[in-house]
Amino acid sequence: MKKIFTLLFILCSVIITVCGQTFTPGNIVVCRVGNGGAALTSAATPAFLDEYTTSGAFVRTLALPTAAAGANKMITAAGTSTSEGFLTRSTDKKYLMVTGYDAAVGTAAVATTSGATFNRVVGRIDVNSNIDATTALPDYATGGNPRSAFSTNGTAIWVGGSTGGVRYTTLGATTSTQLSTTSTNIRVVNIFDGQLYISSGGGTIRVATVGTGTPTTAGEVITNLPGTPATGSPYGFFFADLSPAVSGVDVLYVADDAAGIIKYSLVGGTWTSNGTVAGLSRGLTGIISGNSVTLFATSATSTLTSITDVSGYNAAFTGSQTTLATAATNTAFRGVALAPEAGVLPIKLDYLKGQKANIGNNLNWKVTCLSTNIVMEVERSANTSNFKSVTYIAATQARCAQPFDFTDMQPLPGKNFYRIKMVDADSKISYSPIVVIINGNIGIEFVGLYPSVVKGETKLSVSSAKTTSIETKITSISGKLFQAYKQNIPSGSSFITIDCGQLAPGIYNITATAADATTKTIRFVKQ
Repeated sequence: MKKIFTLLFILCSVIITVCGQTFTPGNIVVCRVGNGGAALTSAATPAFLDEYTTSGAFVRTLALPTAAAGANKMITAAGTSTSEGFLTRSTDKKYLMVTGYDAAVGTAAVATTSGATFNRVVGRIDVNSNIDATTALPDYATGGNPRSAFSTNGTAIWVGGSTGGVRYTTLGATTSTQLSTTSTNIRVVNIFDGQLYISSGGGTIRVATVGTGTPTTAGEVITNLPGTPATGSPYGFFFADLSPAVSGVDVLYVADDAAGIIKYSLVGGTWTSNGTVAGLSRGLTGIISGNSVTLFATSATSTLTSITDVSGYNAAFTGSQTTLATAATNTAFRGVALAPEAGVLPIKLDYLKGQKANIGNNLNWKVTCLSTNIVMEVERSANTSNFKSVTYIAATQARCAQPFDFTDMQPLPGKNFYRIKMVDADSKISYSPIVVIINGNIGIEFVGLYPSVVKGETKLSVSSAKTTSIETKITSISGKLFQAYKQNIPSGSSFITIDCGQLAPGIYNITATAADATTKTIRFVKQ
């Protein structure tokens, strides 16, 4: 048992991470440059990943490394280079990909340095905030800006920068392969529907394919998408498949910092413009719900915005950008991506219940585990973010047939937030939803929705110091009421099941109101 704990400690030390912090599926992540302490310059600057809900509520921040740790390098950014810091999420949704410099904070004019002196680094970040910064390349964007990276599975990696063109490498590699000499000034690389795409502001290349599929060798040709202009200033782009009559992706949104967000539809093999929504943007990602597409964009003026286009395939672009967040003084937003998600793990949480006991707080849960041996850790927090371990529990596969029970004999005063950290035999980690137990008659606490991207049903996590009634309402973002019902809940932690199966795809709000008038509104996406 002691060996298992030692292994977990070593993993947290070797892999750069904020142990215990996880991204929430359905949220968005923004790359931020600068800590606000001084005006941004061309020198190497600290960079951060800021997590937000889709309604713009700040969740937490994750600092990218500013010191090397074993094989892991630094990931800093040029403070005033506004074309850097683009984020992407891997095809399997497990990883965020970001690029930067293996250069100490304060390194002067870092974008003009040689890649051999200050390697350009690819960072891979998983749902549990583990940062792999072992991919350090001397031949990528040397003398220029490393701008973006994309991966299908966390191992195969494509990168682009202001010099050296689009390139292919693998996790932990020290060299890369230039795929094409057609255009060497690359902004954003991404893969949609099995095809590698890039954006560029150099020559006549703007939004283009690189070869066919996902090439990994030299000699590929970069070709503008038919119908799209060979002028403009495109950065991020997002493809959607909205028409059953067109094979593959058929709608394209392009963030152009000279025009706004431009929409195209693939009509008869040609990308046809469906209009532009004002608001100069660079970073871009999106969520598809039926024929509706919600876009999230960052701009060179450091705003995070959203816009929902409900018009569908080959119809005029509708809506306007809504500002969700603005970067603080002496900081800047760069790229944006959807939060990473955990893969399928061999441990499944069947339920988790919490209740105030006569002495302490009692937790009861059950898991389905396929591994021979697992380790579970009960974690507690006073604020839903700074979790600390209160006990370890080891179990065999046979032991998982019975519920687990733990009583926290020294709970915190007021609210206690709990979750179960589960580690399988392969050191893969997953977390339970959070439950809260309230010590003292201090009302009710709404914790959150699990999941926030919904197909059939979702669960509202809530805790009350005493038995009470709760009314829940589901409304559209414009305020139209779809569902409303009231029910009683017991004291302690509870999960209220909410059936969303009859809702059309789109974005909705759940508003929960307790008998004491405590209320909370949470936004979710119905797929």
